[in-house]
Amino acid sequence: MRIKMTIKRSFCLLLMLVISGSICGCFPISMGRPGPYTDNETALYTIAAYSIPGVAGGIRAKIEVLEEDSFGRVLFQIGFGSDPLYYQRFGDQGNMCALVVCQHRDDQKVYYYEDDCFIVYTDAERFSTMEQEQLKANNDWNLPLDYDKMREKRIIAKERQGYTYSTDQRKIETGKAKDAFLEQIHLDEEEYAFLELLDNDNQGRKLLFVVVEQFKDGGVVDASSVRSFLEIFDSNNPNEQVVIEEISDPKYIGNEIKAFKQQNNWMRQD
Repeated sequence: MRIKMTIKRSFCLLLMLVISGSICGCFPISMGRPGPYTDNETALYTIAAYSIPGVAGGIRAKIEVLEEDSFGRVLFQIGFGSDPLYYQRFGDQGNMCALVVCQHRDDQKVYYYEDDCFIVYTDAERFSTMEQEQLKANNDWNLPLDYDKMREKRIIAKERQGYTYSTDQRKIETGKAKDAFLEQIHLDEEEYAFLELLDNDNQGRKLLFVVVEQFKDGGVVDASSVRSFLEIFDSNNPNEQVVIEEISDPKYIGNEIKAFKQQNNWMRQD
């Protein structure tokens, strides 16, 4: 009897997981840090990790290719958990997902339109057909490839997935950037700043995003109290001005990153 009940419970649990995964559209989401992406997924993951705040350090979800155009572009979906950056817009319950367009990929590199290649949404909110079509239009879907408009990046190796820089470099750079951040942005006693490296330009400057959370008794006080910022920092040039800007709407983080880079003469590095 116990064996039958155990089997029944296991079956029910599996059924619930399948249903919930189907509803969110990002199934299967694996908690923690499972094995790295492999094969063609490594190129697609590389675009997301360098473009979308929260992806590199988030929950790994299966990458799903949704469409491919006549010139080899790929529209794909990736899930990356519930990142604090998006709390102020979506709340702290929803798992984040993104639609991303890859322009081209080969064995060594991946090519994409910087800051125009993705939209983010939650598993609860989903995304509209209009948004998807606009994303494709912004990425010249079904038009001849234009390499002059593309950013190229070397594909992230399996052992480096989960962060775009080495562990030592990440600790050093984020430590210096955090000190610079705290010199400009005042935090209350119960607030803490968390930084993540996102990208770098050809001048050696780093682009980081910063999340400020308020903690009390070991937990986040209120999701609506979370603040988020973009920071450009150059550890090789102490005299270079540190630039910080608060993010107004994480839903359109790609637009805000693009404008922030343009205002601060960001020069892309391939």
